[in-house]
Amino acid sequence: MSSILRAVTILGAALVFIPQLIGCQTEGRDSIISAVGSYGDIAVMLSDPELDTHLTGFRDTLSPKQSFIIRQEDTYRFYDFPPDRWRDGRNYRNILIVCRWGSGGDVESVVKKVLSDQTLKQLTSGRGGVVTVRDPFFRNQLAIVAVARNPNDLVRSLNGRAEALRDTLARDIDRRIVADNRRQGLLPGIAENAWRRFGFAIELPDVFQENQTRPGGFSGVEWIRTDTAVRGVTIAWEETGSPTHRLEDRDGLADLRARMGEAMHDEGVIDVESFVWSRETVAGLPAVKLAGNWTSRRVEVGGPFWCYFVADESRGRVYCLDLLVYAPNKEKMDYFRRLRATLETFALIEPSPHS
Repeated sequence: MSSILRAVTILGAALVFIPQLIGCQTEGRDSIISAVGSYGDIAVMLSDPELDTHLTGFRDTLSPKQSFIIRQEDTYRFYDFPPDRWRDGRNYRNILIVCRWGSGGDVESVVKKVLSDQTLKQLTSGRGGVVTVRDPFFRNQLAIVAVARNPNDLVRSLNGRAEALRDTLARDIDRRIVADNRRQGLLPGIAENAWRRFGFAIELPDVFQENQTRPGGFSGVEWIRTDTAVRGVTIAWEETGSPTHRLEDRDGLADLRARMGEAMHDEGVIDVESFVWSRETVAGLPAVKLAGNWTSRRVEVGGPFWCYFVADESRGRVYCLDLLVYAPNKEKMDYFRRLRATLETFALIEPSPHS
């Protein structure tokens, strides 16, 4: 009798739980299910397959090439889903929807679900446009949605906003990765400990560990993870009377990176002529970025680095925020993307505990 009761109990629990599982697969924005896959993947849904040939320039701007030593990688990977397979792409973290209004197909139906009536009216009453939507199907998503009645207007809208959309996508991916890290677990007390010991704050996932601090008295600290490819975050600093002005001295910044590599990793930089300099914003702070390559002086290994220099006028410091990857024969972009997102938690003010 007890076995029958157990069977009835299990069946009853299953009947209660099955509708919940089915409900989790609905297409509402309140779904508790998170998008899956890589932040480097973009699902593409087009109302008309022939639009694809006109989007080459937009894709190239949204996904510029990244150089890692002798290889180049795309910033993002595009995966195309025809209208009859759009559901296969709806669980991607990043989605691009391009819809010729009036096509009447499945993609137009998707647009009706993810955009409000007011937004749709605005886009379809004129020459169209582009909007971004967070969590259109599942949590942790961003959709870029382009709508117009005329195909030429679709292409014009996307090309005109390509650079802004690239920046928007990158910032939102940073935001989502930081949120992922916090949900999955950070190094205990890292922000408060870093502030107390070094005068800055940062957050890192708990799969990292502090590897070394101030070797030989050099002002720097390194965290690494080695459970997959070797990845490192190193923060070094030097005192200066004019930190902001110091950011204009590229030779001085390159020298700081070289001294950091020698002191912290026993490494040297290679092929200085291949350095790529740019300006970015890191955690709301103006930054100078240096992308280059490193090589070990102990063993025959090397790899790429991204280094960001920021000024701290209150302490009279210039910081070198260095990201390093060693992953032979593997693509590097996804590793650097996640490392770069951690720098969005870098702060020059005392941290407040997360609720």
